[in-house]
Parts: sequence; structure tokens; C-alpha cells
Amino acid sequence: MFIKRLLINSDLGVIRDISFHAGLNLIVDKTPDSDNTRTGNNVGKTTVLKLIDFCLDGGKKEIYEDPETPGAVYAKVRDFLVDHKVTVCLELVDRLDTPLPRTVSIERNFADKRNSVRKIDGEQFTSKMFTKHLAEKLIPSLDDVEKPTLRQAIAHNLRISNWKIEHTVRLLNQNTTKLEYEALYLFLLGFPQSSANDMQKVTRELKAEQSYGKKLLNGRTLGGYKAVLGQLNAEIEVLEEKRRKLGVAQDVEWALERMDGVQTRIGQLSSTIEQANIRVAVIGAACAELKASISDVDVSQIKLLYEEARLFIPNLQHTFEELVAFHNTMLEERVRFISADLPRLEASLRDMHKELENLLREERSLSDALSVELASSELERNIVSLNNCHRSKGECEALIRQVEESDGRIKRYEAELASMGEELYSPTFHEKLDERVALLNRHFSRISDRLYGERYVLSCDLGKDRKTNKPCYEFSVQSLHNISGGKKQGEILCFDFAYTSFADSQGIECLHFLLYDKKEMMHGNQLSQIDEVARDCNVQVIVSILEDKLPDEMAEGNEVVLRLSQESKLFRIEELLERE
Repeated sequence: MFIKRLLINSDLGVIRDISFHAGLNLIVDKTPDSDNTRTGNNVGKTTVLKLIDFCLDGGKKEIYEDPETPGAVYAKVRDFLVDHKVTVCLELVDRLDTPLPRTVSIERNFADKRNSVRKIDGEQFTSKMFTKHLAEKLIPSLDDVEKPTLRQAIAHNLRISNWKIEHTVRLLNQNTTKLEYEALYLFLLGFPQSSANDMQKVTRELKAEQSYGKKLLNGRTLGGYKAVLGQLNAEIEVLEEKRRKLGVAQDVEWALERMDGVQTRIGQLSSTIEQANIRVAVIGAACAELKASISDVDVSQIKLLYEEARLFIPNLQHTFEELVAFHNTMLEERVRFISADLPRLEASLRDMHKELENLLREERSLSDALSVELASSELERNIVSLNNCHRSKGECEALIRQVEESDGRIKRYEAELASMGEELYSPTFHEKLDERVALLNRHFSRISDRLYGERYVLSCDLGKDRKTNKPCYEFSVQSLHNISGGKKQGEILCFDFAYTSFADSQGIECLHFLLYDKKEMMHGNQLSQIDEVARDCNVQVIVSILEDKLPDEMAEGNEVVLRLSQESKLFRIEELLERE
């Protein structure tokens, strides 16, 4: 998909209507670089890129928060966007060279909750369904995988944050695991059904089951519970022999045997209910703790710590907002995962409580009937002891069964992981992966040599994930020379060009536009070649840049799609409010 148009509208009328074309598209800030009193940091050139990102399921706060002061908000901008019902519509097309392309229209606004607009092709969606439907529209093969997410799969298309601008391959964030990167790059290289995605899911299920099994045992061992059960059976056998010697009528004997069965079942149900409640409580506590972590984060304290850290480490790669956003997203996904089993558990508990009530009624009825028949105090004591033993036996049997079932699930998960690992990390699969990487490197080295006279390549090595100690594929970029800041920007650009070209050659779904901020680090003579290379690679490049950094021939060329300045900022707030 390419970007055809970005329309910014409001109740005061159209704010901006920006059309994009093939090749290089420049969002230019006309503020002179030498004018220290009037910097171009807030005219809106980067905001254009952020609005596109926002339409692609990005966050809205990035639009009106001050990037130089974490946590600070441009209240004037935020209030204008909300109060004047500003909407942003992004129009995507599958081709730019045809009059009737396939089109996807995405519309969002800045209102909260019920007034929030999340439309795709005119249809309103909830937040969760918006993400799902957007993925189906843009990269349909993502529908069959849990990881990568849509945002991860298109992260290299949206190089706006500092972290993404400075990292070619490990571009998601500082806390992303090697296994997540593995799933991402296997997907991007054309292995959407690889075991990497399933391995992440099974690993989470294994950890949850291990935690539950530990709580079931409650400090004991399975062997210990089996020993207790054996002793209970021995005691029951002795008590039943004593009862036979005391002698009772046949009908009373039947009632006593029925009472034994009822007591055993009551014990089993009581234990099962208790363990189910443990699981519900564990899930509830975990969800509550995670939700509290989202809502009760002391933002001011974390911000102070973060700002203090910046004094000692000026080049921190993440903004405070990025870290908080990642933190909250991770917790929300975890809440959804661990609470998925609650409806089934709650329904099962209702059924068990109903059965337990029926059994308790039958127990009372049998007890009343037997109390009339029993004349011997010794026999009565015998029956009480047997009842207690049968209840304990039922509880112990249920607990042993649950522990053995949990152990079975753990062994099954471990076997699944081992089987997946044998396939994913086998020499045969590794060879296929190396072949795909080699195909990508043909594009990567050719484009990097054309633009910079250097040959970059993507490497793939089989390493280990530090947290799980499991094998995983690791990806990195190699070059023959040290890379300066400007060259690093070029390396990233070449990789993104090369990936799109590679994906097209292999029939892999991908977006055909690339957004870049802070291209001031790139030399003008290199920037002037980008349009030609982008067209050759069938890539649309959208760059925000200061006009002073442009080559003379490009400053007035067709590449410029929007010019901004202190007198003409993106949202034109002062101008529109004066008209009102």
C-alpha cells in the first residue's frame, strides 16, 4: 500500500489536504537553521508523520506532547484538536499509477471513549477490532499469527522515534526480547507459519501452568500426597472391619455404604472447588495487580527519576512516554492472556457448587435416618471416623488428580516446545532461512553500494535467549567500515529500501511507504539520489526536513509536498481561531 492523501479536517473547515506521490515526498520547515530564536521544532513537520502513524493504530498523545520535555503537553494544541472535532483521514492505495486502485480509508479523531472515531472504509470499530481489521486490510497474513503484531510488522516503515531512527534491526524498543525479534524477522522473511510464533504462546502457557502446579502442591510433593492417601485407605479398611464386627441391619448397612460414597464425593468436590478458587483468585489477583500497575503508576516520580538519569546518560535511547506506553501495552496484553480461562472456570464452579449442595442435602437426610437406627455409641464413633476419613480421602484424591493433570499439561507443553525447536532450529530450516537472508542481501548490498559506495548485509546467527536459555535466531547488520551518524541513517534507509524490494520479489505482503524524521543528518548529495532509488525500488519515502538542509535544486522541486513555517504551522490554529 502507498499513501495517496492525508486530510486534516475540523468543524472550522479543512485544515490541511496533503497529496503524496511516488518516490521522495518532503515535509519542509522553512525556518532558517541560523535563526536560534525561532526553531522549527514546533511547526508540525514531524507531526505530519505522527498523524500518519496515528491513523495506523499509533497513540494520539504523541501528537500534542512536547518531545523535548517528557510528560509536558501542548495544551493549546490538545484542546484545539478535541474542542474543534479535528479528524485525520489517511487514504491508502495499492498502486499510484492507476486511476482506479484498491483503496483503504482510515479515519481517527482525538476524542475519548464514546466519541472516539476509529473508522476503516467508513465503518466504526472498537479499539480492539480496529487493530484486528486494520491488520486484515494491510497485511492479511498477520491474521493467523499472534506475533508479530501489526505495529511490530510495520515498525520499519515508521521511523519517527529516536530509537527507530538509530537502530536498523533491533528497532522495536529496548525491552523487546530476542524471541520477539526472531518471530518478527521470520515473518518478514516469508515464514509467517513458523514455529517461532507458536513457541512464544506455548512458553507463556507453560509458565502459567508451572505456577498453578506449585500452588496446588502448597509446599508438599506429589509423593507426599500419595503417601497420605495410602494411609487413609488403610485406616478406612480397619474402620470398616470394625463396623462389620459390630453388626448392623442390611438396610442400615446400605445407608452406611451410601454415606461413605457421599462423603468421598463431598471431599472430592470440596477439594476441586478449593483448587478452582485458587486458580480464579490467582488470575484475579494477577489481573488486579497488572491493572493497578497501569492506572496507579506514579508518573511524576518516574519522570523525575528518568530526568535525573538523563543528566548522567544524555543519550538515553527512549523517551519517557515510549517507556510508559510500552509498559502499559505489555501489561494490557498480559491481562487479556491470563484472564482468558475465567469464564470456563466460573461456569464449572457454578456446576460444582450445585452438585455439592445436592450431596450435602443427601448427607443430612442419611444422617437423620441413621441416627434413628444407631443404638451403639461405639458404632456411632466408628461412623464419624469413617466419614472424616472418606472426606479426607476424597479431597486427597481430587488434589492428586489435579496435580497429575497439571503435570501432564506441563510435560505436553515441554514436548511441544522441544518438537517446535527441533523443526525451527533444524539444519534444514536454518538452510532455508540462510537462503532467504542471502536473497535479501542481494538487494541490500546493491542499494547500499549505489547510495554510499559500501556494502551492507543482514546476518543471521543461532544464539540463545538470555531469559529462557532457549535457542533463537539473532539478526544484525554487518559492514566493512565503522558507521558514523550520517552513515547509520543511510544504513537504515538502505535496509528499508532493500526489504521492500526483496518482499516484492518474493510475493511477501508489505507496505510500500517509509516515514523518516531527522534526516538532517543525511548529506544533501545523498538525499538527492533517494528519489531515483525509491522509484526503482517501488518505494514511497516521506521525509521531514529543514529547508536549509536541502540541495538547491530540490528546495523548489516537485518533491516538496508541504511547506511549514512559524507563520504557517501545520494545524493553523491561530489563523482558524481568528476567523471563528
